[in-house]
Amino acid sequence: MRGRPPHESNVIELQGRRAPRRKSLSLKPLGKPPRDMPADHRRAWAMFCEELPWLAESDRATLEVACALRAEFMSNGRQLSNAKLGMYRQLLAQLGGTPRDRNGVRKLPEGEAANKPGYFDK
Repeated sequence: MRGRPPHESNVIELQGRRAPRRKSLSLKPLGKPPRDMPADHRRAWAMFCEELPWLAESDRATLEVACALRAEFMSNGRQLSNAKLGMYRQLLAQLGGTPRDRNGVRKLPEGEAANKPGYFDK
């Protein structure tokens, strides 16, 4: 092997060359959909809450846009423009709704959902 041998990770941290791991943020539950949200968007909200139980309050804005696109998708006979489908795919990825992006999501115990009241009080 050429070059210097690699350092152990604890030596690197002690030397200050690697930032320490950030502690996870204390997240608040997702909560109910906004009051002014149309009924079809509320149905989409409920579907997302069931499908993506790890969503939290910080996901609300992204989820509102995803709900609008899903509601339009369901009402238009499952048809959206290519631009809207691309946006929908990106929103799903941001919410951890695709298999690849789900790897970054914290695993929940079986039968437990983060968007239920009291989950983050533990």
